Amino acid sequence: MEIITLDFILNQFREWVENKQPISPGLWLDGASKIIALQQNIDEEIAQKKFELDILMADLITKGDSVAKAKMLVAADPKSREYNILVAKQRRIIEFIRLAKKRAEIKYNDF
Repeated sequence: MEIITLDFILNQFREWVENKQPISPGLWLDGASKIIALQQNIDEEIAQKKFELDILMADLITKGDSVAKAKMLVAADPKSREYNILVAKQRRIIEFIRLAKKRAEIKYNDF
């Protein structure tokens, strides 16, 4: 049995869209409800990455770097890229849920 993850659900919907496969309102709602249940995972990952970046920033400033230099160094760190990817994914998830709710209100025949 395959484990259901956020990526699995999002990839499944992306595949359906790429293949121009109609998605029923029920599938939209099912996907959104699963995503909502799993959203805690990404929220926790974002909080952890932000915490790591804040620690890095504090360490740089404590060592004598200016705030501007510390911000630049933190922005160039690979953890910052990971954080930004997670935040973008979180935004897509929120928009997916909004659209799924709207799509579920529309009759399947209207699509």
